[in-house]
Amino acid sequence: MNIGTAIKEIRKKKGLSQTELASLSGTTQASLSQIEAGRRPKTETLKNISKSLKVPEALLYISGLEKNDIPKENRELYDQLFPLLKSMITSLVSIK
Repeated sequence: MNIGTAIKEIRKKKGLSQTELASLSGTTQASLSQIEAGRRPKTETLKNISKSLKVPEALLYISGLEKNDIPKENRELYDQLFPLLKSMITSLVSIK
């Protein structure tokens, strides 16, 4: 799971720089950069980031799913459904 990648994608879709999102969420740009690079955020930091991005935390978790997070017997279904789910998430995030 890579929540950082999801945060980065959503941040960019919302037209925010790392510095802007860090300021809105009460963290530092350096910390946000580390999160986007793969460091697991603290629970409170993730809550603040999701509020600042105006998306539910669950959306960050879903967006951060990777194929290896899925049991092997369900990966074919993942391959079929995840692109559709990603598209839906992108549409939701684009709504401001």
